[in-house]
Amino acid sequence: MFSVLLFLTNLIVLSTADGYTCAGYLINPPEDLTYYFPEDWREDMVPAKYAGSQTCNWQINVLEGYYATVTFYKNTDMESGITCTYPNGQEQYIEDKEHNPYIFTYPQFQVNLHVSDKQGEFSFKVVWSKYPATCKMNMELTDAGALSAVPNECVNTYTSPNKVMLIGFTLKDDLDVLLRQSAVFEGDSVNGEYLGNLYYARYRQIVSPSNKLTVYTWWLNQNINYTLFMGMDTRAVGDVQQITGLNCPSDPINKCYITLNSNYNISAIATIGRQPDFLEPIMQFPSESTLKIYEEQINDNHLVAKIDKSNYQTRFPMAVKNSLKIYHLDKGRVSIPLTNSENEAKYDTVYDGRYVNVHSFDYGRTSYQQDTSQTFQTQPNKKLYFQFNVKYFDINGNTTLDIKVSRDGKLVYSDTFSQTNLPPANTLKVFGDQMAINYQTYGNYTMGFEVDLLTTKNDDDSSSPTTPSPSVTSSTIVTPAKTVTLSTSSPPANPKTTVTSNTLELSTLTDIPTTGSTTPGGITRGTTQRYETSTKSGTTQFTGYQCRGPNKITPPDDLNQVVNWPSIWNDSMPPIPFASQQSCIWEIVVPEGLYATVVFHKNSPSTVSIAAFYPGKGTGAGIDNNDLNPYIFTSPQATINLYKSKDEGAFSFKVLWSKYPTVPHDNIQLVKGAMPTAIIPNGHLSTFTAETIVSLVGFGLKNQSEYPLLRQSAVYDGNSTDAEFLGTLYSIMMSKKEVISSGKSLTVFTWGLNNQFDYTLYMVQDHTNELPFFTYRGVNCADGFDCSFQINAVYGTSVLATSDSHSEFIKNIETFPDVVIKLIVNK
Repeated sequence: MFSVLLFLTNLIVLSTADGYTCAGYLINPPEDLTYYFPEDWREDMVPAKYAGSQTCNWQINVLEGYYATVTFYKNTDMESGITCTYPNGQEQYIEDKEHNPYIFTYPQFQVNLHVSDKQGEFSFKVVWSKYPATCKMNMELTDAGALSAVPNECVNTYTSPNKVMLIGFTLKDDLDVLLRQSAVFEGDSVNGEYLGNLYYARYRQIVSPSNKLTVYTWWLNQNINYTLFMGMDTRAVGDVQQITGLNCPSDPINKCYITLNSNYNISAIATIGRQPDFLEPIMQFPSESTLKIYEEQINDNHLVAKIDKSNYQTRFPMAVKNSLKIYHLDKGRVSIPLTNSENEAKYDTVYDGRYVNVHSFDYGRTSYQQDTSQTFQTQPNKKLYFQFNVKYFDINGNTTLDIKVSRDGKLVYSDTFSQTNLPPANTLKVFGDQMAINYQTYGNYTMGFEVDLLTTKNDDDSSSPTTPSPSVTSSTIVTPAKTVTLSTSSPPANPKTTVTSNTLELSTLTDIPTTGSTTPGGITRGTTQRYETSTKSGTTQFTGYQCRGPNKITPPDDLNQVVNWPSIWNDSMPPIPFASQQSCIWEIVVPEGLYATVVFHKNSPSTVSIAAFYPGKGTGAGIDNNDLNPYIFTSPQATINLYKSKDEGAFSFKVLWSKYPTVPHDNIQLVKGAMPTAIIPNGHLSTFTAETIVSLVGFGLKNQSEYPLLRQSAVYDGNSTDAEFLGTLYSIMMSKKEVISSGKSLTVFTWGLNNQFDYTLYMVQDHTNELPFFTYRGVNCADGFDCSFQINAVYGTSVLATSDSHSEFIKNIETFPDVVIKLIVNK
């Protein structure tokens, strides 16, 4: 029951022409849960005038299970004596004409007015509300890693082996005062002791007194879909005393800096994202300071670089990878420009004495996203010695590491390392002006690779005073069958612990965690999470989310924003579990002129079926576990179906809408009766026009593990991307059928395939053949290998096409039934 009497007796305010005078007040929530000061003031009025030279205090109670939203209306001559005090005793100055709300929690907050002899205007409004019945997300920390979160509608609770340290992140573009719409509590609920909010966490470290800490945000998820907070076990932060998170501005015109101030304590800054941080060169470095840069965890196994006065001129620009990057400074102050643009950082330009540690993005943990292609070149008309050694090389299946060095446009060194061709144990030195490193996994999961590179003017690497002297270390090349230890040379400026292994445990796909830290030579368990639903009567645990639907997903106003399903998830987390015995539908709306790139994260038993349906004729495609290659959907919409099953699973996805890029539009006229036109992807929009109608035949890839990449394409029944969607090169190739336009034109667009394939992906021709072909498909043979194909004509005429500049030799035919095989060249 609310106290009304106390509220009424405390509302005595004396108002005169000189402004109101006030005293001390104790306020309980009234029956309508709304309080104004002064009583006769409302928010559509100018703030009430107060008299000068007075002190007032409001102690405002908040009942357990409630929170108070307060809007202050202040118009003064920068009066500094008007403040508010949070339940933990933190006092905050109230700005003039700043109306973003404050959120206060149980048990009490205060408003303070202690003003000079000048008059001013000050009023405020308080609204008490119950916490909504909502979901609860439990995140279990290890004593080494971290878990980040985007703002969401759930109660977020961290549990750790020791105490929980909360890291607050800045906003990209919005005012940081929006972070006041949050609260951090000790324990596992919003009824715990108030510790602060995300606005406060930017300046002061929040550490739970126990091993549990809870975060709740109000309305932030409606506008912000990137990381705002992260939890770490206090042991995982090592000797760091103050750590904050950084989100760089969305607009690249606004420069971003890693600014560390360790004049008073050891500090760190964390960034999160699936793009590398490129650190630009700096002009000076404090003589007594040491900067340590970590990927994923703060420990020596994840130390990427150790920078000090002696080597900072040779280490930048630098690429820092992995989803979580941490910058640690022991003393002094350092500010380093940061960009996500390799070109802006001039990362690919090497100079005399530069040291580069080149590695895959998720190096050190099992991942399907380790493919890396990196080129370095010297400054114009300069040549250097490229001295490199392979420190670590994880080979799974047909994974390869290709290294090439050129001089004056001619190849002077080239080698492709694989299971059967391991890298040499010694450091290689090659004189040239360009070096290319290409690590290809072909869809296999690996722990990546690491190569040390040092570029020098002279063959003797000790000739440059800025060059670190090499020291002998040991590195390991892991293959599915054996482990080989190499003796290699690397500069001591990179103290990253060398990875060695005497044994290798083979694992099936189901043994590999979707997240979690691993080190080369071993696999650790992924992060465990639980998801619960919060109700008035308490917290009831359940086995997964309910989706039902149809859930309509539409593009945000800002197309740079990713939309995640569920909204509490992001792609640095494992997919979120869903409940069994339910059917769900998601409809992804794609307006005309846009396309949607969708990455599915699925980890479910084979009894659970989830399929994606394209627009147009609604061609369906089953979604596989751990297939993170993107799907591209065109206008008007795509549909995702989860079919009812007795089993549970985990499923999440992210959607990014984009405008079609401005590219050349090729118009190609097809002549009736002429030979088919074989097309190598070129990044252009290609429209084919026939005298009758257009026929398109899809080709397979040389490596079957790359087939999902063909989803990055679209075929349209007309002369533009606004025409009806007919399919992707993947669906056409897999159907083994030719696609035929309804009119005289057909258009094809591919996304990025020209960067990966330099051979025929499809073939078009004027459709003059009236024979009812049962199958019609194209094939590509892998270079240097014999290939065999089956032609099945049991149900009708089948056609198999190849397109190559080389001669083909038919070695033998295993069985020859009572059929006729015709070999046709060009037509």
